[in-house]
Amino acid sequence: MKNPPPSKVAGLLLSFFILLTSANSQERFQEPAFSPQQSPTTVSGTLRPIIIYAVDSDMTGILPSYLINPFNDFTDYFSRASFGAYQVYGAGVLTQPNGKAFISRIRYDWQGFIVEDSVVLDILDQADAVYDFGEFDNDGLDNIPNSGDDDGYVDYVIFSFLNYAARGTIGLVISSDYVTDDERNGGGKIRISASNNKGVIMRKDLSDNVKEQYDYLEIWFHEMGHSLFNLPDIDHGGFTSYNHYGLGGFEVMSTLGFEYVPSPFNPAFCKALGWGTFFSVNSNLLNYQLSDFYGGGATLEIGPLNKTGAHPNQKFMISYHRNNLGNVWVSEWPVDGENGGVMIWHLSGDPIGGLSANYSNSMKMPIDIEAAHGKFQWITCTDSVSNTFVADPVFGYDSLEIRKIGTNGKELQGPYFGRDKGSHGIPFMPTSGKEFTSTSNPSSALYASYLPHPQNIFSDVAVKNIVRVNNVTRASLYVNAPPAAPANLQLSSLNGYVHLTWDANNEPDFVTYYVRRNGSILDSTTSTQFTDFEAMLISNPPTPNAYYFVTARDNAYNVSDPSNTVGASVRWEAYKKPGEQSRTQSFTVSESFPNPFNPLTFFNIELGRDAFVRITIVDMLGKEVALLANEKHNAGSYRFSFNANYLTSGMYFCRVALLSPNETTVLHSKVIRMVLMK
Repeated sequence: MKNPPPSKVAGLLLSFFILLTSANSQERFQEPAFSPQQSPTTVSGTLRPIIIYAVDSDMTGILPSYLINPFNDFTDYFSRASFGAYQVYGAGVLTQPNGKAFISRIRYDWQGFIVEDSVVLDILDQADAVYDFGEFDNDGLDNIPNSGDDDGYVDYVIFSFLNYAARGTIGLVISSDYVTDDERNGGGKIRISASNNKGVIMRKDLSDNVKEQYDYLEIWFHEMGHSLFNLPDIDHGGFTSYNHYGLGGFEVMSTLGFEYVPSPFNPAFCKALGWGTFFSVNSNLLNYQLSDFYGGGATLEIGPLNKTGAHPNQKFMISYHRNNLGNVWVSEWPVDGENGGVMIWHLSGDPIGGLSANYSNSMKMPIDIEAAHGKFQWITCTDSVSNTFVADPVFGYDSLEIRKIGTNGKELQGPYFGRDKGSHGIPFMPTSGKEFTSTSNPSSALYASYLPHPQNIFSDVAVKNIVRVNNVTRASLYVNAPPAAPANLQLSSLNGYVHLTWDANNEPDFVTYYVRRNGSILDSTTSTQFTDFEAMLISNPPTPNAYYFVTARDNAYNVSDPSNTVGASVRWEAYKKPGEQSRTQSFTVSESFPNPFNPLTFFNIELGRDAFVRITIVDMLGKEVALLANEKHNAGSYRFSFNANYLTSGMYFCRVALLSPNETTVLHSKVIRMVLMK
């Protein structure tokens, strides 16, 4: 029996992926586009891989200490990344008896393919002469290698060639199974599979830099991600790299991690593999306590969202992360220390698996990060990109979505050129006050269904009030968010009266604004200006005695936060006694009677002066269903009737408005509720 040197038998496995960039090279290798399949069950199991080290014929094969037994890192990574569902324990590190890497006896142009099959076969021949590969066939139930209940194949092989620029691929690039000299218990010979899901191969030059340990781990984990879990590349597609950083350092399938440390799989991949905790948010969730996702906290999922004109079935995933909880694989993430950070992942609605999982279009990737620093217009030149800092949440790019790639597939320039792919500007920090709404940058708008998929379809999703108080992080999530607070409220004079203006809301479900003075509603209007004819500005003001703010309401009767508040010193209009309305402009509206009614109801109004009166009836969605008056009335009392025989049961609103002489501005209005019961 051939036995491996005891010092070389170690523990752990790896699991994944396709191709990766090294810290010293931007080269890529062409591989198929893989994607995970949604599964109702958890992907679980135990893997016992071996690592075979090899070098070119002009090298000594001496291994740095960090490569002698890396399996503890394998075990910790996959256990944490899979939430304990998938375990990797090393079966052995295979070297020459002197502890050095195997030396290839075939010279090959390593600048081309990953490695030629003849080189792999030569190394396998050398290893076969030293080791009994039956010791590494241990996938049976009795946990005893080559005991008769195993499949006759080495469980998993990681070929590591310690030469040249970093590249990797799935499988061992051999055309058929390798048949060893070792007997299988039950007959036949032990084999090494040529299948893509039974091994990976990589190459990377040696370095004395301790951080290079993580570079090897990242390439191994990345390739195992492809091989074991069928996960896709995100930032590149082979020799031709994409013009974006994908998910940056936040995902091992995207690019190098932060400070070389490979990151775990993102929440969307974890859910597809049945790992982690996920909660679906179906209604507004206020002041929810967040917990670190990789520490066992839940990722919150909003969607699928289907809006007219939008690409179907889009989702948002909201996860919280801290980098100081003992998980080395997120220890270098650019989040705000003790406060942590919230990541917002935008899923385009494409299945994560299958050929449709196309990551080439940075404007609509199957999984994207909504970077808190926002999207802008960029200038791209022959060999560079530069940010104009002109905000553009619809057609713009954030810093992960833009870089310049040369014709050879190498990165020429970008926001994260030559360094960690990501920054503190990407997570939503509890200390930043940043919110994610339909009017923010980035916005919660959905991708349009038409090319190039601009992000301009209103979604009503919002993540607001991200705070950390008393060591607890909370956020409010909205699936039917209220309108944004009206912005830029300004106060000026119009013929001596208080005149207010503000910026228009752009939500498609907006219905009306409420103008308030000292807390009381003065008017409901769709205009972005209002004149208070009861308040005359004082030229030499003492302390302000009139304070104004504006709120907005949508068709679901969600009311926004208040605008900024503006104040003024005023004197109340002549003839106005404390506690009563101005005599020249007062009017009253009675409650309707009967109420509830079917189908006829009445109400009275009393005008204190001549006025142009408009009376409308609207339903619960803000749709006007009747116009009862739209003309000038003299001062006096009036009775109006409303016949609802053509309407369905429900609540309706009667709005009585007094208009300015030119009929463009609402001076005063009142609203009464009426219930139709048929």
